[in-house]
Amino acid sequence: MVTKEIKLRIHEESDLFSEYDPDQEMLDEGVHDYLVSNYLNKHRFNRDQYTLRIISDEPLNEKSVEERIKNYYAGQKDNVSFNVKKVTIKEAVCWIVGAALLALWLILSADKSSVFIEILSAIASVIVWEAITIAVMERPQMVREEKAFDKVLNARFVFETRKEE
Repeated sequence: MVTKEIKLRIHEESDLFSEYDPDQEMLDEGVHDYLVSNYLNKHRFNRDQYTLRIISDEPLNEKSVEERIKNYYAGQKDNVSFNVKKVTIKEAVCWIVGAALLALWLILSADKSSVFIEILSAIASVIVWEAITIAVMERPQMVREEKAFDKVLNARFVFETRKEE
């Protein structure tokens, strides 16, 4: 297994966390975007081990920083996992209802044509289209995010302190 390294350069520990969170449990939005975009976009298909190298100008409480970053991403992963389950259920319901309505439309349209039958066809098509949208666009993106959060959670953390020259 190959180890991939993602480097993050900061001045001090507070740069990692949101300035609006007094408990410093939420990551700074820029740090979060940088980490997730690296894991999602650059290394999306890799199953390799990751090292997150945090290079700072000031010494960090390494154990605390690693724990807070992992806690943050564990919470993010839980939220995404919940949403994946929710959209999967929504997709299944759309497939079932859409298929049932299309079957009803086929049965009813065999005898005659009416406005009701045409409306039924349109509604069924919209519901099936919603299921397709979830299956092709929404759920895969959420699953990719979930995997990215897993990669951050399983990453090896390395800390390096550098004094500016």
